[in-house]
Amino acid sequence: MTSESVLKNIIRELVQTGAYKDEQSALQAMAIEQVLKKIRNYRRTIKRLQRKYKVDDLKEFTCQIKNQANILQEDDWMEWKAAVEMLEGWEKTLCELTKSEL
Repeated sequence: MTSESVLKNIIRELVQTGAYKDEQSALQAMAIEQVLKKIRNYRRTIKRLQRKYKVDDLKEFTCQIKNQANILQEDDWMEWKAAVEMLEGWEKTLCELTKSEL
């Protein structure tokens, strides 16, 4: 059984049980939930790094370590930068999902 057929079966069952009005709304809700999980994860990463370095944002942290960063700080900077970029991307995706119908 392919992942596509498994997903179709799950969606069909959700509609049949009355959890969703149709397959399109079920798929959209499932997609939104996955995007929200990604957003929460990246926000947690950013908050963790803000607390760790006692700064408000990546820009402030960048200034703090400029020309004096150790390897751990460089690793954290890369993780933080990636989290910020991914968060922005997933937030745009969420916006698109919530304003359009799949």
